[in-house]
Amino acid sequence: MKVIWASYYEPKAIGDGGYHRAYQVVHDLEAAVGAGQVIHAHAPPPWDTWTPWPTPTRPAPAGGPAKRAWKRLKRRIARARSAVGRLARNPYRLAAPTPYRSTGYLTPGYLAYYEELIVNSKPAVCVLENTRFGEVVEINQRHKVPTVCCTQNLEAFDTAAGQAAEGWGRYSQAADFATELDLLSKCSERLFISRVETGLVGGLGLSAHYYPYLPVGDIEARLRTLRRQRAEQPPEAGLFLMVGSAGHGSTLAGFQWFCRQAQAHDLPEGVRVVVAGNHTEKLLPAGVSLAGLELRGWVPQPELDDLLARACAMLIPQQTGFGALTRLPELACAGVPAIVSHHPLYALDPPPGLLPAADEWPAWTRALEAMRAAPPACSEEMYAAWQGRQPRPLARVLAQWQG
Repeated sequence: MKVIWASYYEPKAIGDGGYHRAYQVVHDLEAAVGAGQVIHAHAPPPWDTWTPWPTPTRPAPAGGPAKRAWKRLKRRIARARSAVGRLARNPYRLAAPTPYRSTGYLTPGYLAYYEELIVNSKPAVCVLENTRFGEVVEINQRHKVPTVCCTQNLEAFDTAAGQAAEGWGRYSQAADFATELDLLSKCSERLFISRVETGLVGGLGLSAHYYPYLPVGDIEARLRTLRRQRAEQPPEAGLFLMVGSAGHGSTLAGFQWFCRQAQAHDLPEGVRVVVAGNHTEKLLPAGVSLAGLELRGWVPQPELDDLLARACAMLIPQQTGFGALTRLPELACAGVPAIVSHHPLYALDPPPGLLPAADEWPAWTRALEAMRAAPPACSEEMYAAWQGRQPRPLARVLAQWQG
């Protein structure tokens, strides 16, 4: 049984949570159908470095200049109709532009490349990672290949994460979600990383499966090494770590909230917070510094692992957003406790080692002091018990297409 994996994230053990989730899904796909049976159709978004897709091997159509000009005109008309169709699906975008596009992650030539791959490889099923290149569903339908949508977020909402919609923006965002929901309805199965999204889509009448993130393979091995390092050398009292990409809306909003609160009220005495991740070096204005707060920006994996081994706990302030934080299971696997806002805990069965905190600065200062005095338990046995409770629906969902 061949499975084609369509994702703009490469399955990598190093990188942000999107890469880690892709790594988990591909790991589970290979366990279900065999490593040689998973066909990768990587589709990096336009802003990534990418190589132009191979030209399809089908012969060029015959005909003179007039016939070729007519074909070019038909393609332009098709593109114009597509643009009109997108506007018809969300006319509110004229008054309140929104970032979601079902074609938002398509690079030139990808659809032709993907269709050629479908024709040549003849997969039994496609596992699609993101609805922002959802046009592959139409290609799958033409070739009678069922699609299993395994998104990391509800993209219509996540693209505007951290920004409360107002006025016409609410209608525009709702229309975008209707477009995404229509695409999801064309898929044969839907799997979600978050219990919130599973419940929402299931409540709207589509079958939905909760497929939580779990560290696997090289990621899990690295985290278990960190656990051993922390057992051999106790963490530094007062050293806290805050990690995430400030290029992601909901992460940025949470980090900005924490920095504003720390600026206004100061960090507790003896507390040092190191912030790492893409664009985090820009969280404070140029020339502004704060005692106890160190903005590192992106750091190499060995440096991050060293910080994780030495930090007494992780800080996760996040008040908005969809999807689920891959950091929470990973921290539990590594034995790193965390102070976390209540909002991310709705998305998953909370793993051990977490100390929830309300989105008020006094609650966070109390949590910082409590974490220094007596961090919550997060033993290897506790993590193993939690891990064993988590559902793993991917193999069961794919089994219906196995001959």
